[in-house]
Amino acid sequence: KSRGMKTLLSIIAETGDGQYRRNCIVSLARIINCVKESDGKLDKIKELVAPLLGWTNSDTSLVIEEIHDEEEEKEGDDKLKVRMERGLLSTSLLLADGELGTWALQHGWSNGQSMNEWQELASSSNNLSKSIASEVASAASSVETSRPWIISCIDSFPVWKDLLMCEDQEVRSGAASAMAKLGLANKAVSSDEGELFALLESATSLLDEEES
Repeated sequence: KSRGMKTLLSIIAETGDGQYRRNCIVSLARIINCVKESDGKLDKIKELVAPLLGWTNSDTSLVIEEIHDEEEEKEGDDKLKVRMERGLLSTSLLLADGELGTWALQHGWSNGQSMNEWQELASSSNNLSKSIASEVASAASSVETSRPWIISCIDSFPVWKDLLMCEDQEVRSGAASAMAKLGLANKAVSSDEGELFALLESATSLLDEEES
């Protein structure tokens, strides 16, 4: 099962068709939900996705299937692709189940090193990588328990503005969507009507550009 999912993620990570990629992410989320509904235990899904996320936590009773991934041993574009696949899987997990998605971001993705790998995606010169980073951000901002993670990413790394101002419309759209969701969800921001209005106006203007 993990190997089949690995193949799917590899294909998704290589496509430049944003709509196709998003459809695949949603389809993968539905598959994950089917596994959850049939088994009823999140540990089963964690066992399935752990090797794909790079989770090797030994302090667990889960039996983790090892997948020898030659791409992990390489540098450059191949190494970036592994990061992209993990970002795609984390996005699907967030869409399928907030608890699972939050676990992936906080623990599963490279044993808790997801912020650093997200920064690599966001700061890459590859717009496909940037797009996946913005999709992760948008999905994380939709889940209450994962919002602190994406807020920390935004606060810790000076790449957020680059995503918002990227020449690629898919990158801008995802980042703007995340910004709008965080603005609506953040009580401190929402209590300041002027700041909230400016935040949403900025996000809306970026999203409107995609319609024109």
